Amino acid sequence: MSWIRAIGDLLGLNGTRLQWRLIRFQESIRRRLANAGNRSRRVTFRNKLCTRCRALVDTSEPSCPRCGAHVLPRSVTRLGQLIDFVAPKHAPMITLLVISCAVFFVIPLFWSGPSALMLPNRTDLTRLGALVPELVFYRNDWHRLITYGFLHANLIHIGFNLTALIQIGPFLEEEIGSARLFVVYMVSLIGAGLADTWLRLTTMTYIVGASGAVFGLIGFSIIYGQFSGRRGLELRNMMLRWALFGLGFGFLVPGIDNIAHIGGCLSGMAVALPIALRPQRDHGLWRFIAVVLLLTSVVAFAVLFYRQPGRP
Repeated sequence: MSWIRAIGDLLGLNGTRLQWRLIRFQESIRRRLANAGNRSRRVTFRNKLCTRCRALVDTSEPSCPRCGAHVLPRSVTRLGQLIDFVAPKHAPMITLLVISCAVFFVIPLFWSGPSALMLPNRTDLTRLGALVPELVFYRNDWHRLITYGFLHANLIHIGFNLTALIQIGPFLEEEIGSARLFVVYMVSLIGAGLADTWLRLTTMTYIVGASGAVFGLIGFSIIYGQFSGRRGLELRNMMLRWALFGLGFGFLVPGIDNIAHIGGCLSGMAVALPIALRPQRDHGLWRFIAVVLLLTSVVAFAVLFYRQPGRP
């Protein structure tokens, strides 16, 4: 390495410093190569964990030798972990909403085939309850203010919405309870639909998706976090970033309904105030409102079915 120092001195540079930097660069390359080699090595553990006593059990053993409890295979355990991520046990209402959206996404496949995964048929979406402002006003299809929120245009659309719902919803449900979460979700969904209906009345628009309700949960979290101490402020700041990112994405990408996003967000904020100011009270009232909204949803889908074209 002395030749590096000699060349540096010859060119009028600090040869010692140049040599030192080259040595540091070489050491950095060696460390990165060593780390890459360590990551490439795969370590396999021939054990599984007993869920009762937390003992390590050989993968070939069907039961725990310490407590005798049956131990599931690792493949089944991993599948259970995946299911628990998509449908958390502590969030039954979020699980129900996710399943409902998934079911209504699959139904058009029976009419239009696999092409409905990416290219939705507007006729099918209208039959299933898409929000069309003109139909709401001139044909009194008010039930569409609820039914549209369980439909999605394509695989990417439902993927984004359900991912956001799974990320935000379980924590909120654990924090405020299933009844309150359902009220926030449905009020935000209806508020987003009303905003679209009011501002898009003169256009023949087809609106579907749960994003208005998801933004309602975001708006609720912002206000709820504001009144919930230091931990709540962290929630508020995180949800503010979610809101800014979502709205910014909506302004940049065509076809995204920011009217519904803003309407749902404001509706969620409105519901948050009484819950945040009285977090441990009025549980009976919120359960009653949740039951009313649930029955209203059932009636909305019943009316949708009754008004199907071709029905005797």
